[in-house]
Amino acid sequence: MDNPQPDQNVTTGEILEAINKFATHVEEQFSDIKTDINGIKTEMGVMKADITEMRTGMGEMKKDMGVMNSGMATKDYIDRKFNNLKGDNVELIRKEDAKVDQVVTELDGHRILPKESIAAIKHFHVFPASPLIH
Repeated sequence: MDNPQPDQNVTTGEILEAINKFATHVEEQFSDIKTDINGIKTEMGVMKADITEMRTGMGEMKKDMGVMNSGMATKDYIDRKFNNLKGDNVELIRKEDAKVDQVVTELDGHRILPKESIAAIKHFHVFPASPLIH
């Protein structure tokens, strides 16, 4: 419909028809907006569900990390264990040294090995005996 000129008469029917077209157009736009909003609501619902699932997963991961951390050996713990094992090994080697010394002394006492061999064997101690102070 063209814009009426000031000197033309517009009927009530024409005004109602224009208002009806305008209302129909506005109604269609509102309908489209409602559809868009409903789509957004649906997508937000899906996103909320995803976030909830992610939070649950994060909670489980935190719990698992706590379990892992509680079961992990610390550096101090490993150092202590290593030093204990090292000390145990040193003790065993000292005992073996003492056994070798005893065997060498017995062999020397029965004159089974020459003095040079006895001296050479005693020279290869892992832990040399400290000199006796008189």
